[in-house]
Amino acid sequence: FETLRFHMPAVLLTLSTLRGRNRWDARVLGPFIRKLQELKPSFTADTAKYLVRECRENIALNVSAGVASVLDPFHSWLDAIGQSCEQIEEAAKEVYEIVTSVEIGIRLGHDLITQVSWKIPNDNVLKKAILDHINGLNTEVNNRRIRSAMNLVTPRDKRTLIELVKSGLTKSKPAQLLLARCKTLLQRELRREILNEAIRDLSKGDYVDKVEHDEWYWIE
Repeated sequence: FETLRFHMPAVLLTLSTLRGRNRWDARVLGPFIRKLQELKPSFTADTAKYLVRECRENIALNVSAGVASVLDPFHSWLDAIGQSCEQIEEAAKEVYEIVTSVEIGIRLGHDLITQVSWKIPNDNVLKKAILDHINGLNTEVNNRRIRSAMNLVTPRDKRTLIELVKSGLTKSKPAQLLLARCKTLLQRELRREILNEAIRDLSKGDYVDKVEHDEWYWIE
């Protein structure tokens, strides 16, 4: 687009000056140069390819006065621009697909952030749930999430925390440090579960009564 809009008019004016101005310049060349200068970026290169084709068929011969040493390189340049337009279109389609997928991801992320409630139990409730889980008591938090959080710490830290709690050393500094670490991991696991549930809800379509071939369905 830059070549056709800015450089091509300068080349055409230079060639017409070298050849000598005539009425054809005012009648044909002038309006064509205006078309070039009014060229704007678009989703396709159809307009650019049309201008290249028009320049080759209607402009090149007259503006170069039929001089082979000028006309042949000019034709070669126009052919290169035409090929570039096709390659740019192919590259633009690939970029569009990438950008579209990114846009969908951003829109999904925005919907999740604005629509999902990230509220989870406070620190004291989570710490108590971890201690109750270690002592084999009922907890206010999903035990599976607690086990997942405890499995994320190193095996040695996990064993140490369990031994300290079962030995009655819950108030000790090492136990509190490991408990705080597990609590942070548990917060992350709970938020991840909320996020996964929201993604599942967004992934579901309408309820259907009839199953069709080659279609995907969420079965409840």
